[in-house]
Order: sequence, then C-alpha cells, then structure tokens
Amino acid sequence: WLTAREEAARCLPEIPSPDLSAEEVITGIFRGLQFNNVPEQDTGLVRCYNFMDLACKKLVTGYGNVPEERTLEKFLGYAAQSPKLLPFVGAASIRFGETSRIPKTQTRGEIVTMPMRVLPGGKTEERAFMVRLQKQRRPPLAGAYIVTDVIDVATVESISRPLSSE
Repeated sequence: WLTAREEAARCLPEIPSPDLSAEEVITGIFRGLQFNNVPEQDTGLVRCYNFMDLACKKLVTGYGNVPEERTLEKFLGYAAQSPKLLPFVGAASIRFGETSRIPKTQTRGEIVTMPMRVLPGGKTEERAFMVRLQKQRRPPLAGAYIVTDVIDVATVESISRPLSSE
C-alpha cells in the first residue's frame, strides 16, 4: 500500500512546462526526490535531470564537462551519491519557505529562490537549502522554470568569513 504522499508523488510533473509555476516545479522536484522510487526506480532523479540546466547538473554531480558525461545514465550514477541531493532522497520531511523573485529583464527570465528545510531519513537534525530557478526565454523550454542552483546553506556558512566592522 502507498501512503497519501507516495500516491501524490505518482502525479508529480516529469518534464518542464510553461504551465507549471515556480512553486510547482520546486515542490515537484523535491517531493519527487523524497519518494525517489515512486512509481519506478530513480523517478525522482530522472525528474531532476529533466528540470536542471547543464550548469546545475554539473554542480550537483561534479561531472558533465564533456558530452559523454551528460547522459541520463551517467547523471543517475553520479547524482545518487550527490551531497546536494542525497539529503532529499527518502527524507523524513521537507518544509518549503516563501519564494523571493527577481523580475525578468531583457536578457534573462525571472529568477525565483525558495528556502527549504529537510530532515534526512534516519537523522535528527534538519538541514537548510536554497533552490534557484530561472524562467527560460528561448525554445524549446520558453516560459518554463528550470533549476539553476541547489545551495546547501551550511556549506556556504562554513566557508564565509564574518564581515569586517570597519
């Protein structure tokens, strides 16, 4: 038997579409990772592949500089061990924050950022992430939101230095 959330995961969007809001894209991707193997093995990771731009795929996996590394099969192998995605796979809970938006300009589409807190499965401490999307301006994905960045807030905080008081 599937839980209500697992059943809902079966209905998540699988490919980018101009009909999806930024919030629908974000919740679809990360709920999909939470129930990664519903309805089939690695469905959540396949969804990530479909909704991420090349730079984000490279950021998440550490691979993709050459065309041979950009296949779905390679992505699945690398992404399954990615510290940026692993906390979401099988997560006990994911909480989504309010979006912030940067309006489109003549040279790029709208940018949307959403904070998230995730409690990885088997862990007792939540982790904070930010996800950033950009609305595409050119075909074939014109009007669709694509993930451009997944940020582990703890990692950013650990490498930043305090601001000078001067």
